Amino acid sequence: MFGWLHRNKVWAFDRFCALKNVTSSPPPFDQEKFRTRPLPKEIQNQINTAAPINRNNRAHEFDGLKVQWQTKLHDARRRGRDIRLMLQDSGYYHGIYINVNAEHYPDLKLAKRGTIIWVAGTIADCTNGGGIALRDVELRIVSLSRGVWRGLPGLWFGARRI
Repeated sequence: MFGWLHRNKVWAFDRFCALKNVTSSPPPFDQEKFRTRPLPKEIQNQINTAAPINRNNRAHEFDGLKVQWQTKLHDARRRGRDIRLMLQDSGYYHGIYINVNAEHYPDLKLAKRGTIIWVAGTIADCTNGGGIALRDVELRIVSLSRGVWRGLPGLWFGARRI
């Protein structure tokens, strides 16, 4: 039961540290053009379970696939006019790397770690180390986090209201 809840909900804590669930938002991009499956963790599992000699070939089998995923912002770096984002898939440490034009997404200047972002694009490269690079991306920022849960139960830094 907890597995189903984890896969189908986004969990957050309110300012009183009570657990709340927020239903995941529906895919915002054309589902005929951009698939929601396989998820990044599923791609990495398929690569990691291949024979070591075949992992590189297995990784390239996903190149060119058009996908859309609900992710969380992990990191952002400026590169001239562009912003290089590292996104995470549902709390798992599988990095999704994209470059976007800063002028097209001004809300990214306010985004904090944990901000929920839908990303759609074409898989450019997968590595057997856990990274997936997307090209020709579009973003939909679902929520701008004002803080993240850190530390031990009872400790709250940067409370996020939902």
